[in-house]
Amino acid sequence: MTAKATLEKYTKPQPYLGFIARFPRAMAAVAEESVSGCKKHEVPMTDISALGLPGCETLYREALVRHLLRERIEGPVDPEFGHLHVAHMAWDILTVLERMLLDIEQELEQAGASTKGETNDPSRNAQRPEEL
Repeated sequence: MTAKATLEKYTKPQPYLGFIARFPRAMAAVAEESVSGCKKHEVPMTDISALGLPGCETLYREALVRHLLRERIEGPVDPEFGHLHVAHMAWDILTVLERMLLDIEQELEQAGASTKGETNDPSRNAQRPEEL
C-alpha cells in the first residue's frame, strides 16, 4: 500500500462511536495511563511535544517491549502505577502509530509542495488537540 493510500485509509470518516462502544474499558484504561504518564513526567495533558522528539518511535517501541517483558516477569499489573502492563503497551503502540501517520502526512505534503515549487516548514509538528 502506498503512503498516500495509507493516509487516505486512516483519515477518511471512521465509525468513531462504534469504536467507543466496542472498547470502553480499554479506552478508559489507556486514558488513565495517559494521565499517570503526564503526572510522572510533569507535562500537561495537552502537551504532544513528545511526538516531535527525535527517536520518538524507537523510545515507545522500546517501552512496548519493556512492558511485554515485565508482564511476563511480574504478572499483569505494573507495581509502579498499579495499571495493567497491557494498558502501557496500548499507549506505546498508539504513540508509534500516531508518529508514523504524521510522518506519512508530512511526506505527502512535502511531495506536493515540491511539485508546486513551494517549501514546507520541516519543523511542523502535530496539530494540537484544540486545533482538530
